[in-house]
Amino acid sequence: MPYVDNQGVRIHYEIQGQGPPLVLQHGFRDSIDGWDEWGYLDRLKNDYRLYLVDARGHGASDKPHDPESYEVSKLASDIVAVLDDAGLEHGNYWGYSMGGQIGFGLAQAVPQRLHSLIIGGMRPFNPGPVDPERQAQMQIARERQMEIYSQGMEAVLAQRQSSGRPLTEREKGVLMANDPMALAASVSARYGAGTGFSGLLPTMTMPCMIYGGEEDGMFFTGLEDWVHQIPNVTYFTLPGLDHGACFDRSDLIVPQVAEFLAKVN
Repeated sequence: MPYVDNQGVRIHYEIQGQGPPLVLQHGFRDSIDGWDEWGYLDRLKNDYRLYLVDARGHGASDKPHDPESYEVSKLASDIVAVLDDAGLEHGNYWGYSMGGQIGFGLAQAVPQRLHSLIIGGMRPFNPGPVDPERQAQMQIARERQMEIYSQGMEAVLAQRQSSGRPLTEREKGVLMANDPMALAASVSARYGAGTGFSGLLPTMTMPCMIYGGEEDGMFFTGLEDWVHQIPNVTYFTLPGLDHGACFDRSDLIVPQVAEFLAKVN
């Protein structure tokens, strides 16, 4: 079970498959197991050497409780630490949701380490619009979320089960294995002031693929406007799919990603 120490935080990662290197970074409250649960590994491991990373605060990686540990720059530095530990000068990177946010962080901090960049279910802007009324609403929602985390993972599970599709048994297990205070710290840091990447887009000259579900609310809104600011981009959308369902459908997503990767590797 490989680990790399990144300035005192242990990051767990696993390697599977053969071929060009492809780093896979999961979303919030998930772990590397999600890529297997929803069929990504079976569809990718014969063509790529996969580096699956448990983000800090998740899975078998360390789970600090201070928000400063979850700044996007530090989450991105964990990927760099994995690349260094694996002896990779650069690689393809694929991140979904929170993993996509980390992808933007990598493009900002170490673009030379990215052979290509694939981002799903994430936008380069802060999730809260700038008008004061809407920001106040978002703040109330965040505080409510923090209150739920303070009640423990049973409360988080109950909230999750009350909306969206039912969780699989694996997903329940992964969710319950989380540390609620680490999750709260992650939310606090990643959606604070200054976490947007809108000015970054024109500088992202590496081959990029962006995708999202058309029912993914704030993470999809405006995609067709901002995506064209990226110089070397391919993008696609998935009708009828929300945030969770978009990740579930590896049968729809992997063929398009594989076609993209075949062109850039």
